[in-house]
Amino acid sequence: MPTFGVPCPTAILTIGLLLTARGPASTWLIVAPALWGFVAGSAVLLFGVWSDYPLLAAAVLATADVISQVLRRSANKRSGRGTGDSHEPFTLNGLFSIATLNFALR
Repeated sequence: MPTFGVPCPTAILTIGLLLTARGPASTWLIVAPALWGFVAGSAVLLFGVWSDYPLLAAAVLATADVISQVLRRSANKRSGRGTGDSHEPFTLNGLFSIATLNFALR
């Protein structure tokens, strides 16, 4: 049953907003929209629906961000430097979030 594109832009916007947030909660909250991005983004590969390409790209970026945050936190815990939850707006994560929000607002 088609939903006329409503979940896809909402998922892109949610991913973009959660990429700008930091902390353990944002890491695990982003899992649901990223999973939806892979499920709905499969239409790009299976059916050639190229308008869903930004959703698939946002899901890949969200997955990369979650993996990097988890690895950074585990490395910081092993070295005793804290949790590594500082928000740095001009990092690669910040650029990903700006690009994702740009797709969502179009």
